[in-house]
Amino acid sequence: MANKHLKPSLLTSAVAAGLVAVPMSASAQDLNLKISGQINKTFAIIDNGDSDAWGVLDNINSGSRFRFTGSQDVGNGAKMGGVWEWQWSNSSTSGNTFNSAGEFSERSASLGDRKTELYYQAGWGKVSLGKGDGAANGTAEVDLSGTTTIDYAGGNQCIIGSITYGTGSSTVTTVTVGTTYSEFDGESRNTRVRYDTPKMGWGGIAVSLGNQGLVELAYRGSWSIGNGKLAVAAGATDTGDRTNGGPTGGTFTTTEDSENRERAMVSASYLMGMGLNFTLSYSTNEPEAGIGATGPSPLKQSLTYFKVGWKKGKHAFSLSLGEAKNRGSTTTDATSTTLAYNFKAAKFAEMYAGYRVSDSDISTLSKVTSINLGSRIKWK
Repeated sequence: MANKHLKPSLLTSAVAAGLVAVPMSASAQDLNLKISGQINKTFAIIDNGDSDAWGVLDNINSGSRFRFTGSQDVGNGAKMGGVWEWQWSNSSTSGNTFNSAGEFSERSASLGDRKTELYYQAGWGKVSLGKGDGAANGTAEVDLSGTTTIDYAGGNQCIIGSITYGTGSSTVTTVTVGTTYSEFDGESRNTRVRYDTPKMGWGGIAVSLGNQGLVELAYRGSWSIGNGKLAVAAGATDTGDRTNGGPTGGTFTTTEDSENRERAMVSASYLMGMGLNFTLSYSTNEPEAGIGATGPSPLKQSLTYFKVGWKKGKHAFSLSLGEAKNRGSTTTDATSTTLAYNFKAAKFAEMYAGYRVSDSDISTLSKVTSINLGSRIKWK
């Protein structure tokens, strides 16, 4: 998809017309404010072939955070509201590394904004404005297994993505798990205008326009089938002139500079009434050499992820297999295998465990293994 052919003005005009079409009531009350959030901590043991260490980390699969939300009816079936959400974590799994002594480094807490958005919702749909989820965010991650706190399509890079592969010798490498294996989901939180159609029997459509030419389109649907449930999602993104932390010009000298161009993703999950469930995710990324880069375009990158699980009552088990193609370079492939368990202790609390093995096709690199035991509490 090429965003230069799209007509953002048409979407803007449609949104403006919709806002005008639903008048606000002068008698609307003040905004209702709610505070919610969660804390998610894990005890991790990680071995990269050269070093092994343990420590307490913030699980960025679903990191510790707090939020303020508010909404109020404004008449004629319409509602206005806003979300202000921040993530506050220390020693997160996503930035965890071994220090010179082969131990986890203690890192101070970091505070970052996740969402700062307002929205207007009526019978014709919902418009969101500000920093929040892009339309396609999560379309590669549909999962009904009940073990997503420790494992989902994007879980490998969140848990051990920053860990470097060892070599089984004193040789130090800079190749991390995240540079060889990751999903290609839609854009996460970004500053955008987003429109969602009303949810209907066939599902719903979402489209968003972000800064620097970012365009996203997505479809989501879920249905009851017998005693079970089926959920599906599909999305596409064109990231325009955006990069994911890499330089905006020059050659493809980093993975980040080459990874964010045109993406497509689809995922589906089926939960049977007896508890057996299956999840499949496939996402692709096609970098382009023509946007701020003079080097050759890397090959098409992809991730295929499959999970089988069993969920009954408070318990959920799963086994997942993932394979990344051309993620680290034009020739590097990698795999991930994860065993996961989740126990829903209460409505607000859960405990989980996971065993993960990540490997690449680079013969000189060792496997990276991790064991995680953790818990998450949520308040609303």
